[in-house]
Amino acid sequence: MNIKKFYFIPVLVGLIIGIIHGIFLEPSLNIFLSWISLGFWLSFSIKVIAKIRNYKRYSSPHNTSFFILGINTIGIFYFYSGYFTELMDWEFFRELQSYTLINPWILMFAVPYLMYGLYSLYKAIKKYQVIYIYKSKSVRARGFAIFYAVAMFINNIIFLFIIVLKIEVLFFTPIYSAPGLVYILHNLFLVILIIYGLAQKRTRIRDLSPELIEQRRARVESIQSAQIEPTSTSSSRSPSSRNTQRRARPTTARTTTSRSARKPASRTRPSSPSTKSSSASQKTTKPKPKSTTTAKRRKLTPQQQKQLIAKYKRLKPKTTMLTLDDFKCIFCFSLPKYPEDKGRRIVLCPKCNYPAHANEFKEWMRGSDLCSRCSAQLPSSYKRNPKTISVKLYSDAIKFFRKKGGF
Repeated sequence: MNIKKFYFIPVLVGLIIGIIHGIFLEPSLNIFLSWISLGFWLSFSIKVIAKIRNYKRYSSPHNTSFFILGINTIGIFYFYSGYFTELMDWEFFRELQSYTLINPWILMFAVPYLMYGLYSLYKAIKKYQVIYIYKSKSVRARGFAIFYAVAMFINNIIFLFIIVLKIEVLFFTPIYSAPGLVYILHNLFLVILIIYGLAQKRTRIRDLSPELIEQRRARVESIQSAQIEPTSTSSSRSPSSRNTQRRARPTTARTTTSRSARKPASRTRPSSPSTKSSSASQKTTKPKPKSTTTAKRRKLTPQQQKQLIAKYKRLKPKTTMLTLDDFKCIFCFSLPKYPEDKGRRIVLCPKCNYPAHANEFKEWMRGSDLCSRCSAQLPSSYKRNPKTISVKLYSDAIKFFRKKGGF
């Protein structure tokens, strides 16, 4: 069965029950729309569970708009609708004050998403560097989380006036005129998150999830040690060949000296000191024009400079505000350096354009189909044959963007 059709089944069931209950048994537009919204809630909940299981399987971060925007929006919608619906209009603790309003609708359908939404905002402030709004379009996580928390707080204040004054909204009037306990607690946690986000210092990639960093570094070290073993065997064989070469050189020298000794003395002509000094000066002055010619060759034309800058821009990670941390490997969290990493290659994610060392990328792809940075699904053709870049080119690109951005 197609997964989209599966998500449509709860909505269809809610529509059927809404027609039976809200049109035939108890004619009410409020009850009819309440059953349809319950079908949407069930469909969205199935989608959330599937997303969480998929992300947990590949150890991917939840820094996407689905978990930050979607969860909070659904929680706010069902929280507000709990003040209007007639489907579950009884309330707990009726004998207490009205400020402790908790009805089954808010408790079952709104509170779980409100709690998870607050936790997602906390992780965006504390842990995440960026939030991917749409595909590879990203924004700063901390700033976006603070902005969204402030927006929800303002909406809650406006909603307070609506329920207290019993203002009609889309042909529906609020059933309750008091904010309730959930409303007070939600706004309290929003204020705490806003203050915490403003007081929190900007986090860096190296400060995030130290256990995960240690695990990935251990994996990288195991990969590198596995690659060093064949090279060590080849290097152990090389001294013997070098010794044979060294042994062969003295024999040739002896033969040449013996042959020169057999030559008659009449053919040798003494050279004057002036000729020796002139020949020595010629030897010393010969390398100078070569260096000038190589310097002239290295100088790029304006067209070549434009092409090189365009190549650098294609290597830039997709983010709104570029920092030095964005150029670090997403697995070992270290900057590609030249000539320290000479011989290694760099792989860029086709979605977010963040870098990774080629050997670490291939090792990660053995157990995951998602990018470790943006959680995007990588095509199978790219997994089999990823496009690699030399470390020297990427380190030059880092120098270019550091000079341009001043970080």
